[in-house]
Amino acid sequence: MVAAVGLLALAGAAPATAAVFNVCSTLETVPVHNPSTAGWDALSNSDKKADPDFDAVDDAAIWIHPSDPSKSLIINADKSDRGGYNLYNLDGSEQEWKNDGRLNNVDIRYNFPLAGQSVAVVAFTDRLTKPNRIVFYKVDVATRKLVRLSGGTMTGSALTTPRGFAMYHSPTSGKYYAFVTDRGNTEQFEIDGSTGSIRLTYVRKLWKPAHSTEGMVADDELGHLYLAEEKDSSATSPVVGHVWKFRADPPANPQEAPTKVASTTNDPSGTGVLTPDIKGLTMYYAAGGKGYLIAASQGFVPERSYSSFGVFDRATGAYKGSFALTGSSCPVDEVAGEDGIDVTNFNLGPDFPKGLFVTGDFNNKDGSILKRQNNKVVRWDTVAAAFSPALLVDNTWDPRKIGASGVPTDTTPPTVNVSAPASGATVAGAASFTADADDAGGVQKVDFMIDGLVVATDTTSPYATTWNTGSYSNGDHVLHAVAVDNAGNSATSSARVVRVNNVSPPVAGTKIASIKLSGGAPTLVASSTAGSLSKVAYSHQRSRIAYTSPSGIAVANANGSGARVLPGTRGGSKPAWGVLDRRIIYIKGGVIYSTPTGGGASTRLVGGTTTWLAASPNGSRIAYQLRQSNGRSDIWIMQSNGTGRRNLTRSIRVSEAQPTWINNTTVAYARNVSGKWTIFRTAATGGAVTRVTAPTLNCQQPAYSPDGRRLACVSIGVSSNRLRVLNANGTGSRAFALSTSRPLHPAWASNGAVAYTTN
Repeated sequence: MVAAVGLLALAGAAPATAAVFNVCSTLETVPVHNPSTAGWDALSNSDKKADPDFDAVDDAAIWIHPSDPSKSLIINADKSDRGGYNLYNLDGSEQEWKNDGRLNNVDIRYNFPLAGQSVAVVAFTDRLTKPNRIVFYKVDVATRKLVRLSGGTMTGSALTTPRGFAMYHSPTSGKYYAFVTDRGNTEQFEIDGSTGSIRLTYVRKLWKPAHSTEGMVADDELGHLYLAEEKDSSATSPVVGHVWKFRADPPANPQEAPTKVASTTNDPSGTGVLTPDIKGLTMYYAAGGKGYLIAASQGFVPERSYSSFGVFDRATGAYKGSFALTGSSCPVDEVAGEDGIDVTNFNLGPDFPKGLFVTGDFNNKDGSILKRQNNKVVRWDTVAAAFSPALLVDNTWDPRKIGASGVPTDTTPPTVNVSAPASGATVAGAASFTADADDAGGVQKVDFMIDGLVVATDTTSPYATTWNTGSYSNGDHVLHAVAVDNAGNSATSSARVVRVNNVSPPVAGTKIASIKLSGGAPTLVASSTAGSLSKVAYSHQRSRIAYTSPSGIAVANANGSGARVLPGTRGGSKPAWGVLDRRIIYIKGGVIYSTPTGGGASTRLVGGTTTWLAASPNGSRIAYQLRQSNGRSDIWIMQSNGTGRRNLTRSIRVSEAQPTWINNTTVAYARNVSGKWTIFRTAATGGAVTRVTAPTLNCQQPAYSPDGRRLACVSIGVSSNRLRVLNANGTGSRAFALSTSRPLHPAWASNGAVAYTTN
């Protein structure tokens, strides 16, 4: 959804003629941890805003994984009293939260020389600790988490409370710098990590604007620093804000005056285009010095309930217009009162192939209910297409190359080979699958592949996994090992052909079972002597399950222990887990209901004739199969509270069935094509439809692994079914040889184990 509204100037200023283009967020992250007190969600909106920990989400940064950009992270600074930092995966789920001080602004640079190694360094300003300091971390690529570094004291600093922050790598000297600002004062420090601890050397105090400052960004290619001027908290009259451009390398005159790039709409000159206050700044890089400076315009667009983001030409400073993440008719609520922002042009995998833009949302809402703050994320090509004329989309600039010329570059791939089983060997039962790998700079991981599908990963030598050959058909299978070194170089071993000759172990008398892709016999999850069980659903944290039982919807621990039936759910089916795993969504008599996992009355969400449903990975949205009056079925989308319902597929001649979520933004479903079931995928916002599986597989009931990299489905047969696992794009199909003749309803217990209903 894209629209444009006029951006009006504030009272006393001439109207600005530029437009604000409305854009839907692609997804949102789970809320920050704080406030973490029990019962906070039940408070009134005004009481929530009065909580001293409410203002938590401040700044964001994007870390790009060296070898698999789809594993990149969004990093968020949490400045509340119980704050620290949050790491989010690209589907919005949480990767790590660390309570590590009142961290305010964040930035990242690659190829930082730390004790002879080249690392990606992430740094935050600390609002609490004295003397003033910057908190530095390096990224552990293998775990995708942050490792705290020592040092970082701002010796010589005269700042009161460090807030705004930006790092800069000089293309001239090769040095790394930090810029820090409080309420108007800005200082520059040189960063040195040669000893393994961070040492900051005071360089200069920059020219001071009239009012408070925070948002900053440095252009590492063109050598500029941009600084956002807002207003002082004590100001009682309207204050004109500006975006200033400095030389980032220290000039001969430390107090050298900057250039004004932009002003707020209350500028008496009438040329202002940004609604005050101006907050975060970020840089969209493109080849040849092209790209954009983006400024967060925190104030509400007049007559609107959302804020906006101004876009300026990186080379000329010309204003290109503004965009807003409005939430109107969008699957995600609007953004208002944002603070820090970040953007990347880089290809981050299938969900963000043209890069992404991320912002904090001060007023994160679920309908009219104020929720804990979070980040909103949108594909950059979605933003670019909203403008008229469209903005530039350019994948060629790689931010990971900044500073690479100053450190040794490792382009040599590791060595790797399969060490067991031997080529031509015949195996049965649990077989040892091992590999040898080596690299001068260290091996990050080894992936084990069978028939073109990654079945296990080991990050520690000796590299090994156990292969459950019983889940593979008898006959020849092809084994490979793929090694990735710490610089992101990869190598694949030569193929090794091994023959399987056994019969898979029986799973007698079970109703729901789970089988690991890497080995081991099927495991009983739940059983019943009073009737059949079906359609297991795992909580988003994978710690609990819900399933259909004869007595109603049951919830239990992931291993099946502690099972109990939720009151009032008898006759319910197809359970799914809602936001924060606190509610179960289910179908009863074609109507969708929601009930608390802790017990309580069910709430009716949607009427009609619903036959299947699935929750997005973060539980915020539901996709469901709705029977239409013409006898066909469509896939519908709604928020997990029942609001924002809309038809996703709008089919006329075919029926769409059995929806599932690949990630928080993409839905897959089955369609009968000439008598054969075929799986398709499409964005949750609609648009192009892509076929995933070949009709010859006759595969339905799709389920994607938590990381979105693999697909499980059921090949329907006349007398028996086959449980299949494929790569997410439909390649590398293999069928599990199970003792049951009717495996149904696959669900992923983890990235390496699939549960299913069995007879």
